[in-house]
Amino acid sequence: MQARRLAQFRASAHPFVYTPGDNEWSDCHDASGYQGVKGGNPLERLATLRKVFFEGEQSLGKRTLPLTRQSSDPAFVNYRENVRWEMGGVTFVTLHVVGSNNGLGRSPEGDAEYADRNKASLAWLHKGFEHAKTNNSRAIMIMLHANIFPDYPPFAGGRGDANPSGLTDIRVLLEKEATAFAKPVVLVHGDSHYFRIDNPFRPRSGGQPGVPSLENFMRLETFGTPNHHWGQVTVDANEPSVFTIRPRIVAANVVKRP
Repeated sequence: MQARRLAQFRASAHPFVYTPGDNEWSDCHDASGYQGVKGGNPLERLATLRKVFFEGEQSLGKRTLPLTRQSSDPAFVNYRENVRWEMGGVTFVTLHVVGSNNGLGRSPEGDAEYADRNKASLAWLHKGFEHAKTNNSRAIMIMLHANIFPDYPPFAGGRGDANPSGLTDIRVLLEKEATAFAKPVVLVHGDSHYFRIDNPFRPRSGGQPGVPSLENFMRLETFGTPNHHWGQVTVDANEPSVFTIRPRIVAANVVKRP
């Protein structure tokens, strides 16, 4: 399966950048099988994933682009999957943050892995915003798997009440960094299988009156099964909002309703 996926990624006509989700490793713990695949050791799956998909300093695809990997920092040599690149005056960053509570709360070994990966994710997010500021980027896009906003349903897996939450740290830092950046920020994620474009950083119900929305922030959640479509993001540094997002419906994948 991994060899087939890697071949598909390499066959992309355009540069292809992949960031892991929970189906690939952290959900591979259930001995009864997940979607027909027997469970295994999540940490072994993760090690294999890193070895297979994140070699070299280039993206996947027939046409590649150079990537800056977090693993170039001696403090985070294991995190080759966290990457950054610059294009058209915009900074792009991937973070290894997955659904199912980011892998926290299943086993002592998993919790230790989460703690290290969470530390790396927080450092890489901060580094991404630092890079964008230093290079006077017009905007920044952050891409990860997990839906980090449990207050706004649907929320994948019903784990919005997980305590402790494996998603709180990254959400809090993202809001802080986006506020300080004060230029357009888009977060792209999956996880909940629900296409939406919104701004979750807005005053909560019952919050203090007069608290403004974080107006420079937008999130795009991509399509998920059973709706197999895609989202197109156009980047124009000369536009005030920089990013224009359009849903793209694949006619062959339209599910007929009863």
